[in-house]
Amino acid sequence: MSSLHDQLCFPARPYSPDFSREVFETLVNLPNPFELLLYQPHLRSIFTPQLELFLSRPVPQRFFGYAVLLAAYGTIDSLRSFRLRRKVILGFRKETSTKANQGKGVYDDWFVVLDPGTGNHPGTVKEFQGNTEPAYRYDANTSATKKHLGKDVDGDGVIDLGRIPEGTYRFKKSTSTKYGNILAPVSKIRLERDTNHDGRFDQNDTVSPKLSANEYATDTFFHKGGRGGFTGSAGCQTLEPETFELFWAVLGSQSEFHYVLIRS
Repeated sequence: MSSLHDQLCFPARPYSPDFSREVFETLVNLPNPFELLLYQPHLRSIFTPQLELFLSRPVPQRFFGYAVLLAAYGTIDSLRSFRLRRKVILGFRKETSTKANQGKGVYDDWFVVLDPGTGNHPGTVKEFQGNTEPAYRYDANTSATKKHLGKDVDGDGVIDLGRIPEGTYRFKKSTSTKYGNILAPVSKIRLERDTNHDGRFDQNDTVSPKLSANEYATDTFFHKGGRGGFTGSAGCQTLEPETFELFWAVLGSQSEFHYVLIRS
């Protein structure tokens, strides 16, 4: 098999399902897994996470396409887990204002359960539409509801909504008296906060060093969202109730997962 450097760089090659499989099989067999970190920037420039492209392809092609995105955007641990035949969850975020849909949020993101299969069984994928951003209805600056959520991180005395940044995290199965089945983060997650309450998470949001501890949270779950176009998210990953049940069933008996969130 040619070296990964040869495959990727001499010359740059267009996306194709066969190329995805060739690259992924090389990546998972690297003698030194940490070598992957050297190639991730180039992988990201070649394999752009365009869901429209993936969803139109047969399952085997989608599987290797998603698997390369896992290698391009995930961590060494997430790829190692996948090599050990453990399912991985990918999230694809479409950047959307929290004020969209009259502040109710929008189910315009996607979750993919990537299953490497076992033994002679080929890998499979299952996609679910959902949401990765909070709804403005929970923002302290709105009167749409009395239920305001978040933490103050800029010191103005007003709590700020948060969301999980793009990156890799670990979640485990748990239960909630309010939501029933949930996935909960294994450790604290440093959230992005909308401190100027404009509905966007960007460089215009500031954090006071004295309140940096408030950037972190342990209650950013995967859970059933709302119906009627309301995502029911104040920073959690949510799916419509019926979709969540299908998502939960696909997770199977595995109890802990790597979650790789990518900007689509």
